[in-house]
Amino acid sequence: MLCLHCGHDEQSLGPSCEDCGSYVGYVADGRGYLPQLKVLDVALREGTVSTDEAEKRLERASGALETLVHFMDECGQGLMTLEWDDVQQGTLGGFMMPIREAFENLKGLVDQLDPAGNWSEETWSQLNEAQTQVQLGSEGMSMLTQTLAAVAVEKGVDLEQVFAEPEPESE
Repeated sequence: MLCLHCGHDEQSLGPSCEDCGSYVGYVADGRGYLPQLKVLDVALREGTVSTDEAEKRLERASGALETLVHFMDECGQGLMTLEWDDVQQGTLGGFMMPIREAFENLKGLVDQLDPAGNWSEETWSQLNEAQTQVQLGSEGMSMLTQTLAAVAVEKGVDLEQVFAEPEPESE
């Protein structure tokens, strides 16, 4: 989880960033960036964080969510190399689209947050609903991952090769 305070890519399960000590929440609780956004909202109301700092943190959250959207796109492209039939490909897409759309929706909501604060209850309701959709999509991806691993073993496909970084082309 990315620490919105300092930008450190926190690898622990929480609750604090190992670099700056800021609260990041518990990764396993499924609330994503909402705990950090809640802390930011309180800090803005209390005047302990400047608008410029809040804007930086919101940009970090947006960038992290954009990275997750791109990751989903890359996974989808990697899965296309498996050359499965249309029904199988459609099923894969059916598992992947909800979480991709949920990440996009959450990013859109974060992009609309005013760095000056004063986020309404309606805004928080929308953020919570978007995070719930991310959580549901994540459960679908978990099922997809387990299924793909089983099928890969059956077919002798090396999934590490499917999702490996492309090697630079020689000129």
